[in-house]
Amino acid sequence: MALSEMARLPVNSMLSGPAGGVIGAVEFARTIGINDIITYDMGGTSTDTCLFPQRPLRFNQ
Repeated sequence: MALSEMARLPVNSMLSGPAGGVIGAVEFARTIGINDIITYDMGGTSTDTCLFPQRPLRFNQ
């Protein structure tokens, strides 16, 4: 996102911190040869998790 867009529509940057952490974790995992990861971001008022498998997940009901 361009800085000018962020200045004009700051709401578009909401949750960019947790998203940035996931992107960084995925790239780090790839660098060290790990394919399937779970991230965990605990803040003052919320906790965010992300499952990032190498292959699509299968669900059974």
